[in-house]
Amino acid sequence: MFDDVQFRAAPSADPLTSDNAVMLFVDHQPQKAFGTGSGDRTAIINNTVGPAKAARALHEGS
Repeated sequence: MFDDVQFRAAPSADPLTSDNAVMLFVDHQPQKAFGTGSGDRTAIINNTVGPAKAARALHEGS
């Protein structure tokens, strides 16, 4: 069983690199949001594309 009490986030002096960081994209099914109109279409797209481009730039820079 996973015990989350033993894990705590702590600041690090090390900069983020492609060796010590992970970018996880969860399938947030934008077609559902677009269909219901529950969110701004442009914001949903930008909030996905922006981090994806940042992850690619970090990976290519290593």
